[in-house]
Amino acid sequence: MPKDYEFPQEVKQLMFHIINFVESEKNGPVIPLYNVDERLVKMLDISKRSVVRLKHELHQLRQKEMNEQQQQQEMKENDEVDANVRDLRSRTISLPMSRHRESSASASPAKILCRRHTVSATSSSSHVDLPIP
Repeated sequence: MPKDYEFPQEVKQLMFHIINFVESEKNGPVIPLYNVDERLVKMLDISKRSVVRLKHELHQLRQKEMNEQQQQQEMKENDEVDANVRDLRSRTISLPMSRHRESSASASPAKILCRRHTVSATSSSSHVDLPIP
């Protein structure tokens, strides 16, 4: 707080009530600690209804803040997921070339023969030998 700052009169009055309440409890609590509403009524010198309304407003503000933080967190997570998806889509997979292709880059690649699905593996009598370089 800067020097020469002057509190408004209402704030000063509230602070004086709080100071008086705290000083009155030096030798032990006048109002039991578990009775929060009554302690606030005495401390702030306002009605119980005002305390309840203030607590309700505080609860709403906290809830609103938590919702905003949760939305920001969800947006951040969604952005991270989207970035990961874009990153994965942009990647290309480069497979290493085989030794055969490295030695003869100008030669045409060997054809891979596949059996048709209609012919069973046991009835096939053709045998294909692939040249090994």
